[in-house]
Amino acid sequence: MGVKTLKLAYVFSFGMLIISGLFHLLTYFPTNAYDNQLFIFVLTVATFPPFYIGIKSLKKEFAAQQIKNPHIAYQQVLSSVKEALSKNVIWVGIALVAYVFFNFFFSILFLNQGLGPDIVNGTYVLQDHGRIVKEITATEYALHRRYEMRGISGHPVLFQFIALNMIDWSLKKSKTPAD
Repeated sequence: MGVKTLKLAYVFSFGMLIISGLFHLLTYFPTNAYDNQLFIFVLTVATFPPFYIGIKSLKKEFAAQQIKNPHIAYQQVLSSVKEALSKNVIWVGIALVAYVFFNFFFSILFLNQGLGPDIVNGTYVLQDHGRIVKEITATEYALHRRYEMRGISGHPVLFQFIALNMIDWSLKKSKTPAD
């Protein structure tokens, strides 16, 4: 990957990380942001280009090193990652992975009790795979939709964070003189 492409992907990924984070944050407040499934779809799809560019640039970098022994390659990858990423970024990454997993399962399974909010014949309901479990009020419906979006909207944040750091690592490697 060229440096211009990496820089463009970096800016795009950084912007999408901010937008994804703000959207996720909005799910904690009583707004209408939770109702925009198309937006969450766009945020998720927007993770693919920077992720692809990040993986392709990493693959190119490691192919240039021509390491035959997988164990040595793995060790070299780990040392390169530790060298390129600060401890703070690594800890933020670990915390973000833990948060996204906890948030997803907590929001979907505990807060929503494994049920999905829906409107059936003008009635607000919680359902389980098409089977209506109970009727709810419009306020409860809005709350459960926020829980649903909260559980899902953390994923684009995590994947943009990973893509951003892969691209950042590649940019740092492209600025250092060849070994």
